[in-house]
Amino acid sequence: MLTQLKQLIDRVRDMAQKEQARLETLVAERTAELELRNTEMRLVFDHVEQGLLVVDLDGTIAREHSKSVDEGSERELPGPTGERDSWRLEPRGLAVALGGRGDQPAIWLGQALAAVAAGDPVLLVSDGDAAAATTVAALVRGAGWPAIAAASDSEGRWSAIPELSAVIVGDAGLAARATKMVAARSGARIPVVEPAGAPWRYPTWRLATERCVSVNTVAAGGNAYLLAQID
Repeated sequence: MLTQLKQLIDRVRDMAQKEQARLETLVAERTAELELRNTEMRLVFDHVEQGLLVVDLDGTIAREHSKSVDEGSERELPGPTGERDSWRLEPRGLAVALGGRGDQPAIWLGQALAAVAAGDPVLLVSDGDAAAATTVAALVRGAGWPAIAAASDSEGRWSAIPELSAVIVGDAGLAARATKMVAARSGARIPVVEPAGAPWRYPTWRLATERCVSVNTVAAGGNAYLLAQID
């Protein structure tokens, strides 16, 4: 009896070990497959100039993103010897999102994400019930970006904000009205940004400020090799 019981225990242990080995093999194969796909995805991302990224629901940037995201918005430019040239994009400032025709929450979300991509705080303005705009603003704030929502019965309210730097609109009718409003302002010109090519696809470069800097490294004493060539 004891011998049979011992044999049964040994068989069960042997089966458990085999099952564990099988599961470990499956996990290893699946992990290798996922790593291969991630590597292939990263290879694709690293060979495009655009900043492509995957954002989790908590606002965290996933590993699958393009190389330009790690490098940031500053780029070294080719230039003559003795000169350092660079180019970078900086946030423009407060962007006002006016929504558009159709699915308002989706439109405001697309406009808010465009502002976030450029590094701008965003104000979502509704000409009526601001519930949808408030919901989208809460989602954006939850990811760590500055966003607020407001209801306005007067276009003059948002257009009179001193910090206004850009306006995002979802259709041509809103664009025409917004253009008239910002044209009446004094000071720097303010871009009115519409979708480009597809709904909710906004040219984020228009929501940023482009800066080019050229430094004479010889005059600054930063190129010791060139200075050493002087007789």
